[in-house]
Amino acid sequence: MFDLSPTAAQQSAVEELRSFRPRIREMAREVNRTGRLPADLRTDLSRAAGATPEAVADGSSVLLDPVGLVLVAEELAIADAGTALEIIGAAQAQLLAAALGDSAAVERVGALRAFGDVALGLYEGYGRAPSEYRLRAERQGDRWSLTGRKDPVSHGADASAVLLAGRTDDDASAAFLVEAAGVQVERDDRKEGKLALGLVASAAVRVDGATVPATARIGASAEEFTVLRAFNTQRLLVPAVSIGLGQAAVDTTAEWVSGRKVRGAALGRNQGVMFPLVDAGIALSRARLQIWDLASRLAEFDTGAVLERRVGRAVAAACAAGTQAARIACNTMGWRGLSQQFLAEARYRDAGVLSAVDFDVLHHNVPVIEAA
Repeated sequence: MFDLSPTAAQQSAVEELRSFRPRIREMAREVNRTGRLPADLRTDLSRAAGATPEAVADGSSVLLDPVGLVLVAEELAIADAGTALEIIGAAQAQLLAAALGDSAAVERVGALRAFGDVALGLYEGYGRAPSEYRLRAERQGDRWSLTGRKDPVSHGADASAVLLAGRTDDDASAAFLVEAAGVQVERDDRKEGKLALGLVASAAVRVDGATVPATARIGASAEEFTVLRAFNTQRLLVPAVSIGLGQAAVDTTAEWVSGRKVRGAALGRNQGVMFPLVDAGIALSRARLQIWDLASRLAEFDTGAVLERRVGRAVAAACAAGTQAARIACNTMGWRGLSQQFLAEARYRDAGVLSAVDFDVLHHNVPVIEAA
């Protein structure tokens, strides 16, 4: 059994971020259209979320704890999923360096963040766990040669550097910090046009034999399981955002049907209207508890295979629950031809994109709760 009580620091961060909900929601449509978050709001949210370079470097960030990461991500996503991904995503490379116990890299990435985003290249399309990454690093004397592809990468097209997760020629998990000049941009989603998560500057990037010095490897002395755990911890961002997005969809729709009158009675009094919303809320609660349980026990797993299976199933359950909640909201409030201005449809599009980021067919439609 795990303790559901957040720490004082985590509770304080969540409460402060909750106070920003009205402000975020007021401008969410505009920032996702323009792809720009106002500088003052970005600064305030980064500070409140513990996503600043200073907070990560001095160890005070609540995001360093996996439970804190999922709590903060969900709270921000209840206001707007794109904002959650943008704020926490900006800190992920530095958080990964901290999880690998590389204090020098934490400082280095923090310094680079002062000049622009440092992207984290984690995903390789759906269905691939960290132990299966195909980005390869081959040792060549005192340098490494990197070859592989990452998709999607937030700010992959405009970052000052990219922290790439992959595997070495002796099949060890590893992360390498590569300057932007050594990374090729295959696809810039903003230039091609986005229908969802417009604030997130997603891209596909690749390296073809890019050579980096030995010092580019982050956490080189970390054990294999430590590296796998660090990679899988950052995978919890997407499912936490999916849960927050789904919760916002259920809450907004429940409020709407409670006030909507049909023949003199609230629409929400009809079982056919309210029961699907209740079911969606229950599914979100189950997925939330699964993510919280997993986040609190990441250090307890004895093998990478068990860890990845549990993370994969938790990701699948959370993304499915979030997408289903957003779909029910659209079905209840009515579709408007995929209108860019209709919030329910915007959330549904966001949920659909999130569900494809880390989707593994082997973990789809499996029981939500797995025995410990």
